[in-house]
Amino acid sequence: AGFNTIYVVTCRREGLPNVVGAVVGDMRFTCPTTPVTTAAQMVEMASKVLKRHSMQIADNEFLEHIEMTDTQTVELEITIPYLERDKVNVTAFVQAMRAAWFKSLPSTYRLNRLIATCCDERKRLRYVYTNSRGSEIGSMLIYPEEYAETINSVKKQ
Repeated sequence: AGFNTIYVVTCRREGLPNVVGAVVGDMRFTCPTTPVTTAAQMVEMASKVLKRHSMQIADNEFLEHIEMTDTQTVELEITIPYLERDKVNVTAFVQAMRAAWFKSLPSTYRLNRLIATCCDERKRLRYVYTNSRGSEIGSMLIYPEEYAETINSVKKQ
């Protein structure tokens, strides 16, 4: 789903230095038999990963949950652990997050397959910001009409 996971297995043998070796025994790695290409497929795969791990996406931001709330909207729940709603000007916070999202969109589109696919399929993106206790701080909804011009300019480059 646009995320890479690398497994490194380290073991120690008696009388030998540490070695990194092949995984044997009951451990199995599986991957989809068909390429993950649509936003719905990517959201499904990312959801499976996030059931086991939160994913750090910025210095103090973690992707905790992702789902398609309808056929046109992808919702991403972002946790900012130490932020409390009563200590935040929510309107200013959401405006700052929107500005940051649009500023980083050209590089995000090139590097993040999930966001790129959502943009290509003209999905709405709903970001819900919470603290570590699950209390909502604020949310923002970004429409395809808003980011279309940026995406078109990135594709032309």
